[in-house]
Amino acid sequence: THPHQSPPMAVTRETAAAWVDAYGEAWRLQDVQRILDLFTEDGEYVERPYDPENGIYRGHDGIKDYWITHIQGRERNIEFRNIVDDLVFDSETKSAMVKWEARFEVRQSEDRPYKSVQFLQVARLCFA
Repeated sequence: THPHQSPPMAVTRETAAAWVDAYGEAWRLQDVQRILDLFTEDGEYVERPYDPENGIYRGHDGIKDYWITHIQGRERNIEFRNIVDDLVFDSETKSAMVKWEARFEVRQSEDRPYKSVQFLQVARLCFA
């Protein structure tokens, strides 16, 4: 993912932790604008790096479309926990390896029932 960061602000480990917290809150609230505020206009949201045609969402339009169709349309009762102690930050590359735990209910389509999901996610953040 390519999180958005204002130019004058220094990117630090704390910046990365705060970004993950804001991401979790936007996800929990299913707030498209909060998600877009975290990414640059040309940012990428990589959900499935092994599927570049269907798993990478580019720019605000791509991220917004994904969020509306996959998050708002299919997920509910979202719980999110940022595991800050495991965050690794590289100040030279302005990148971080982060980890969070998520629990929610998801359905594949409107005619299917919701099922509970829980996972531990590791992600690489690249700050502008």
